[in-house]
Amino acid sequence: MVVLLPLLCLEVFPRAPAPAPVSLLNAFIGVLLMYRLYAVLRYEFDKRQQEDQAAAAAS
Repeated sequence: MVVLLPLLCLEVFPRAPAPAPVSLLNAFIGVLLMYRLYAVLRYEFDKRQQEDQAAAAAS
C-alpha cells in the first residue's frame, strides 16, 4: 500500500505540464542582476584594497 500511494497521488493529482522555456526578458534580467552583483563585489574589493594600501602606507 505504501508503494502504491505515490502512484495513486499521481493519478488523482496529475503533474503540471513542463514550464515554458526561459524567455528573453528573464534571461536579460538574470544577466543584469549577475552583472550588478559583480559590480558591487568588485567595488567592495577595490575599496578594501585601497584601505589595506592606506593602512600599509601609514604603518
